[in-house]
Amino acid sequence: MASLLMEQQEKLRRVVDDGRFRAQGLLSDLHASPSSSSSAADPVRVHVEPVERSDLPALLGSDNVAVSKFLTVLSHDCLQISRLSQFASRNLYRQLLLFGHRSSPHEVLLEGEPQKAFGQSLSLFIELYETVSETTVVLGNLLQQLNAIYSLHDNVRPLNSFKSFNFRTVFESFGDGLAIFLVLDEIVKENNNIKSYLALYARMLNKVKTEANNFVMIIEDLDLLDQVVGNLEKLFEFGFFKRLTQMESPWQASLNLVRCNKKFLDACCSCFHDSLSELLLRIDSWKELPFDRRKILHNVALLLFSVHVSAEALDKKYGKLIMVVFQSVPVVYVEGGKRIILFDVLKSQCPQALSSWSPLREASKDLVLMKRNYLKRLSEMHSRDWQAIKDALSCWAVSFQSIVHPSSEILSEEWVRLLMKQIMQGAVLADRLHMLVLSMLDLHALLEIPLRKEKVKSLCHMIVSLKIIGDIFEMKGPGIIRSLPHVINIIQADIEQFILPFKSKLQYEIAKWSQATKMGFLSSLTRGGKEMDTKLTDSLSLVLVSLQLLEAGGSYKRQLLFSITMDVLQSIGHLDIDFSRIQKSMSKLRIVTDFQTIIEEKTNCSFLYWRKEMLGTWLSTIYVDARNFSWLQYILDAFSDGLSLLKLSHVGKLTLQSYEKEIENALICEIIAPLCKDIETDLRLHVHSTRLRGSVFVNPTRTGVRNLSWYLMVNPLRLPFKLIDVKLLVESYLNSAFYSHSVMSAYDGRVYAEMRQLGELKYGLELDDCYLSGYFGDQNFDISKVVENPNTFVDGYSYNMFNQRNSAALNAHPSLQQQELKFSLGKLAIGNHGVTLLEQIHFVITRIGNALGLVRTLLVGCSRYCCNSLWYTKGSTSDLNFSETCKILGLSDETVMVGRMLDTCITNNKCRLDDTIKPFSSLIAIFSEKLQLSELRELKDFFLIIPSLIANLVDCRVLRKDKLVRGDHEPGSIVSINDGLIMGTAFVLKVLGQEESFDKLNWFSSAKKKLREEITLPEESCESQEEKKGWSNLAGLTRWLQAPPITTEAHKGVDKRKRYRDEIELIECSLKFARTLLSS
Repeated sequence: MASLLMEQQEKLRRVVDDGRFRAQGLLSDLHASPSSSSSAADPVRVHVEPVERSDLPALLGSDNVAVSKFLTVLSHDCLQISRLSQFASRNLYRQLLLFGHRSSPHEVLLEGEPQKAFGQSLSLFIELYETVSETTVVLGNLLQQLNAIYSLHDNVRPLNSFKSFNFRTVFESFGDGLAIFLVLDEIVKENNNIKSYLALYARMLNKVKTEANNFVMIIEDLDLLDQVVGNLEKLFEFGFFKRLTQMESPWQASLNLVRCNKKFLDACCSCFHDSLSELLLRIDSWKELPFDRRKILHNVALLLFSVHVSAEALDKKYGKLIMVVFQSVPVVYVEGGKRIILFDVLKSQCPQALSSWSPLREASKDLVLMKRNYLKRLSEMHSRDWQAIKDALSCWAVSFQSIVHPSSEILSEEWVRLLMKQIMQGAVLADRLHMLVLSMLDLHALLEIPLRKEKVKSLCHMIVSLKIIGDIFEMKGPGIIRSLPHVINIIQADIEQFILPFKSKLQYEIAKWSQATKMGFLSSLTRGGKEMDTKLTDSLSLVLVSLQLLEAGGSYKRQLLFSITMDVLQSIGHLDIDFSRIQKSMSKLRIVTDFQTIIEEKTNCSFLYWRKEMLGTWLSTIYVDARNFSWLQYILDAFSDGLSLLKLSHVGKLTLQSYEKEIENALICEIIAPLCKDIETDLRLHVHSTRLRGSVFVNPTRTGVRNLSWYLMVNPLRLPFKLIDVKLLVESYLNSAFYSHSVMSAYDGRVYAEMRQLGELKYGLELDDCYLSGYFGDQNFDISKVVENPNTFVDGYSYNMFNQRNSAALNAHPSLQQQELKFSLGKLAIGNHGVTLLEQIHFVITRIGNALGLVRTLLVGCSRYCCNSLWYTKGSTSDLNFSETCKILGLSDETVMVGRMLDTCITNNKCRLDDTIKPFSSLIAIFSEKLQLSELRELKDFFLIIPSLIANLVDCRVLRKDKLVRGDHEPGSIVSINDGLIMGTAFVLKVLGQEESFDKLNWFSSAKKKLREEITLPEESCESQEEKKGWSNLAGLTRWLQAPPITTEAHKGVDKRKRYRDEIELIECSLKFARTLLSS
């Protein structure tokens, strides 16, 4: 129990000592680990998006059964691909990219660590296998549907009403699914740990199977696990994308049909060409949308599939378009900041027979130059557009934050459209800033091109702008959510305006056609008829379905179905609808309905984890300019996003702690440490400029002096694992700098006191009061060394009962002035033998007094510590202790345990307080007992030698003072009070019980009386002489001539006796004070 209590007390001491530096984070450290709770994330965050609860038949229901079935078949596969793509983005890409990641690439793994890591992430690979398998099946179904569409004859409905085939949305979905395999291939190529850990795990599993009895494993479980591992090995054998087109591909039957389908291949290439051409027109302009660059990868996947299926070189126009892509957007980034170089993708995934394709051959020659040109173009775009981006961002931020959500009564269409415009502007600005920062940082690192100072600062500003956009959207989130249904309705109403006129037109044409053919309207819808009748009825059915899809909340499911419906309607070609404007409105609808996901993705700076070297650079840049110190929190938030990336990927705890330590160390080294040193230097300059002669006076308010107070006004910095209070750390540093020594010189004490006062006035720092006395000894005073060798210390220590003298007082010890001491002792009539004995007694008693003085100093400090500890005790009227109070308040068990430890410490301090108040009682009792047991009869008359010691001390002091007045003293021979001798004399008298015997001597009274009489007679003689001066001139002159002369030696004798009297009175007071201390 005692050891447990001591362990708890030691734990409490560590917590309390560390609490001064992280007081705000103390509570979180007691409740849980620092990484389990985030101070940067809000406790509640509302994420909204339109949800669709209707199934496909209900959404695409129509009287035209053929059209409804046709839309249902295509839409089902496209919706499944979209779901799988979103799942891979959220749950696969980043996790696989960081699988097996360590804090250092040179970290050596222990034996069995790879197998353990793979086993812990086995669920991830099972999800990967299931996702790849399901995506393969869905893409195969969609491929069969497209092949069937482009293979059917024209007399099959609804294809007989088509003027041309235009299924861009379906082909884009097909490319989206193919892009999943391309991204997975690039991640596996980047992360070598996946295949190596899998091979080690498979080898371990085979060994376990051969020795299943030794490992106590069930054979059926091992067989199932072996089957899973075998499937994963096959999955990684050829590559995800190439596996689709190999001879053993699950699509083999469909591919054989597709290779013979010229219409399908042409449509695939045509969709690639048209979509990519449209994207390139928007890239690097203010019309670029947040998802445009990702679509480039989808089109590249579509192109690669066409190349694999056709197994022949494509048309030159496609090659030229690919070269434009290489020059405009050679790099695309996916989740986690993963870089995908499009040329490398085409080169690695292209069939061997087409490896000499001219676009690839030309691009391979100038690949590095191509990357450099792209970086140069980005730099030019940055220089050209950065000021415009800042202006647009400032206007948008002010306008967006000034919006107040109106009540439902005064809600107007203009206000809703303004909100829609601001949401779009914020998303576009975030996307543009994210693209510039990510691309420039990554390409500079890839090409090893250093960043200029101006560009470093502007990139830092961009990161800050990204986090500001995220904070503004988070702050305005509830208002946007309230208005989101109105914004969606406005966009849907705008789209309806393009379609509604054609509904009336079609109904009129069908009615007119029915009258001409003498057939009813219903009959024309169900039975068909001529070609014109079919186009009219199919077009009307599609228009009605599209209007039906625009009636609800605008979910992504409805958006995808609407786009497919518009593609089919455009394929019929009967209506002159402005499909391009409808497509633009649908892009707005997608951004508005998914604005939270887009903003979170674009303002997430987790890619900075791969550019950790920029943290120190940006922090030092911020520190140089106090105006940008408000950026500090945003930069820390940006780099803290890397922690969320690591946690999402389930990396090891050591990797997380290593990155947390890197962030904290960068903050300490680049911000806290320079700030502490600069403030200390500033305080020293101000104080020493007024004290040192010849120094330039520094006016604290003068223009040009750097104002460091701005740095202390910043709020405590939030990190996901702790809070860092800059002001508190500066205060702790200055307290340590000012009061790091137990003793200091008087001059340093005054300087530090002025610095403390100036720090409070100028910077508002709350520094600790100085608890040290006004005069102190040398700064090299180390109590641990004193305890180890007290004899050496008391030999060179001169105790002062009232004030500690400076280090020069150590040289005033009588042992350093043997000649003067012997000279003064020689005047005593006790012989040569008495000189040696008296000198030894003087030295021994002085050593005893110095040791007692040290004990008194230490016990005073202990008393102060106990008193400070008792500040936290409960009042006499309170019956509750800390632990019971914590239980009543409902705090956690850890807090109750800490309260119980506090109660124990307070109780122990109370018990020791009585011993601390009476420090010398135990020493006197111990020495008295020892002296009574021993036969020291020589000390029974010790009190008789004290007058000789005091007389010698008085004479020695007077002689030294005379030398100081005459100026013939030696260096180092200064006056010493020698309170050690007085303290030692009082202690020996107390221990021997001779205080009363010494008092009966009445030596001080008799000595002062004798000196007073010797002083009085010459003074009365002088007074009589002064009175005689007042007589008549003649009589006074006669008497003055007859009187004996008063010599100068008489005046000197009177002065010397006065000094003796003063010294005796001072020693008498010191002795009384020492005896009082020992009696307390």
